[in-house]
Amino acid sequence: IQVIYIKNLLRSLSYLSIQRSRYLEIIVSKLIRIDVHASRQDILHAEKINIENELVFSLEQLNTNDNNEMKHDHADKLDYLMFVLFEYITNVSIENGVVNYQETKLLFKDLLNVFNK
Repeated sequence: IQVIYIKNLLRSLSYLSIQRSRYLEIIVSKLIRIDVHASRQDILHAEKINIENELVFSLEQLNTNDNNEMKHDHADKLDYLMFVLFEYITNVSIENGVVNYQETKLLFKDLLNVFNK
């Protein structure tokens, strides 16, 4: 649900650009809340258990499709939401393969204001 919410917030910025600073503030605060719930030790423990479980199986049984998902729910969600945010930043900054410096500067200022609050 949070992923859809953030995607829709970012999508709505295409016609509500005046709200960009406020929406970015909402998104970053959500990312911070998710990050706080994903302690480093819990993430490392979940990944260690996953690696140990995978090593139990023989090579023939291993799935050859590498899956980059984190085994800790909050860490996986945070990774995906950050990917969505970086995708938005890229889409705003680059138009038709060319960097739009004016939009990039405005977006940078908005993000800087969000992180300075």
